[in-house]
Amino acid sequence: MSNRAALILSGGKAKRFQRQNEAWQDKALIKIKGKTFLENLIQNLQNVVDRIVVCVNTEERAEQYRKITEKCTVKNLAFVVDEKNLSIGGPLKAILSGLRFSSESYFITIPVDMPFVNSKVIDYFFKKTIGFDLSVPMWPDGTLETLLMVLKRERVIEIVETLSILKNSRADSIIRGSAKQLLLSPLGEIESLDPKLESFININTEEDLTRLQTRSTQGNIIGDQVICQENFSLSDLKKLRQGRLALNEERFLEAQEIFSFCSSNFGEKKAHFWEALSWENLGETLLMQSKQKFKEAYTKAAKSYQQEAGIYEKIGCRVLNEVALRDSIRCKSKEK
Repeated sequence: MSNRAALILSGGKAKRFQRQNEAWQDKALIKIKGKTFLENLIQNLQNVVDRIVVCVNTEERAEQYRKITEKCTVKNLAFVVDEKNLSIGGPLKAILSGLRFSSESYFITIPVDMPFVNSKVIDYFFKKTIGFDLSVPMWPDGTLETLLMVLKRERVIEIVETLSILKNSRADSIIRGSAKQLLLSPLGEIESLDPKLESFININTEEDLTRLQTRSTQGNIIGDQVICQENFSLSDLKKLRQGRLALNEERFLEAQEIFSFCSSNFGEKKAHFWEALSWENLGETLLMQSKQKFKEAYTKAAKSYQQEAGIYEKIGCRVLNEVALRDSIRCKSKEK
């Protein structure tokens, strides 16, 4: 074990868990097998990571969790409140706040409502991620455990910083924006470590507490899947951020030049997600200058998203294929 951290994501509103006309319930504090979800997770993680960071949305919540976990004999347990000046929301905001707070080489992100995660499975995730930007479980039907990821901090923090300035709050954009992705099958080796696949039980509703069901193992995708685009550099992402900053400050000519360069550069490296975002931002920059050029930029963005969708279709990643196609359709709608 070397230089690992865990980000427990516990800043959500848990809307599906609530009862109508009753006081709000914090899922992290729901007890199962005599311990809260949060305590169960900390216990299961403490021997496979060097630091545990609990990410929350308010200081009040952090203080409440500190009191709950006072009896935990865990070293390097920290609580991080979402930074307020970010342009993104949801889990991505928590992930970026956590990555900025701690400097370990590899991080695992885990929602607090997955209290049965197996330490052996977590250790396996970390080991498999060496050489990749990230790893994420993919089920045989092509769905992902989007918030259960192992991330290489050096590269992923640049990805999330870029998504933040572009105001892209989708958690799966971390995956789409990574050059080297490992989509791990929960079957095979993982199933041998956790035969009932309890690590993947997600408690979204009160009914889930009684069923304790994992996802379906039905589907045609067998084994791990790897996506390796040409390894675009971190400076490429910084360049894209510079373009957005120029646009935000109404330096339109500079923004146009940067986005034009980025769209071509990412296209040559077949980084179609970033290529598409570059075209979209170029389109936004050109809107006041030329309606026709605006449409042309979004047409090219739609094509880039289609190319991205094709990559995920080939490996059977249904969920990211569908997301990329929806983005393509959204961009095509700008042509009208």
